[in-house]
Amino acid sequence: MNIKKLLLTLPLLLLCASGAYAQGQGAVCQTTLTATIPVCPLIETTLGAAVGAGNTISSGINTAYQTTITLASLTGVVGPIQGTPQTLIYIDNELMAVTGTPNTALLTVPVQRGYQSTTAMPHVSGTMVLIGAPFQFYSSDPGGLAIPPVTSSYSACNPLTIQSTPYLNYVTGRQWLCSSITNTWVPGWNNASFVDGIAVSVIASVAGSTPIGGPVFEISGTNAITGFTMNAGGAIGFNGTAFGGGCFYVIPTGVFTWTAAGNISVAGTTTVITIPVTFCWNPTTLKWMPNRVS
Repeated sequence: MNIKKLLLTLPLLLLCASGAYAQGQGAVCQTTLTATIPVCPLIETTLGAAVGAGNTISSGINTAYQTTITLASLTGVVGPIQGTPQTLIYIDNELMAVTGTPNTALLTVPVQRGYQSTTAMPHVSGTMVLIGAPFQFYSSDPGGLAIPPVTSSYSACNPLTIQSTPYLNYVTGRQWLCSSITNTWVPGWNNASFVDGIAVSVIASVAGSTPIGGPVFEISGTNAITGFTMNAGGAIGFNGTAFGGGCFYVIPTGVFTWTAAGNISVAGTTTVITIPVTFCWNPTTLKWMPNRVS
């Protein structure tokens, strides 16, 4: 192959290698015709059994130190290649590296606890688990920010070329989402930073279960919503098992209604557009509770 052909071929080889690398990490990656880098969402599941961490002074709990954990699902979990971790697991601000082959019959995974200098701690059964490749976990906020700035301006991003969503700072647990409206990083779940008036995305109302676009998003259309889709799209990383649940804020751009047929506690309608509706999760009833019904 001559130099000219090599130079023409190299970008394609790099793109294919990037996709193969991401797939090999156990991540579920999606590519588009306009994307140059695979967009890989983290995978969410829950703990199938409690996990001990020895004598943890901070919690005052003394439990057996475990290096094997049980998950509700092994989707996205792969073992190491030549000793190099291909999958990381994040639970309650503790990062773990998968160190061996998962047991598909028992749904168990051998792990290295307290990976990347995080602290090993006990975890209760049912706790939210986030799964991804090593490149999907970051030690700082977007742009290298250790602390969210006191400003409405966040670093730029491209929804078509981001490497992972949500962007997770494993040190603090803060999540960030790439806004398809502003093309900037905006606060995601478990992130107290708030940028007034910024929505993550526009979601069309569905005559049925409608996706959650993030902590703040717009809903267009006039369809009757029967519930909200959990653990998919902008809802990845939402910890519905946590005490107190959490909330999201919808900015309606159309007069849609919602019913109590699914996971919403009471029916209602957006009689006035642009006035936000807040839906808060009740982990006891497993229902979204709206702050208004008209």
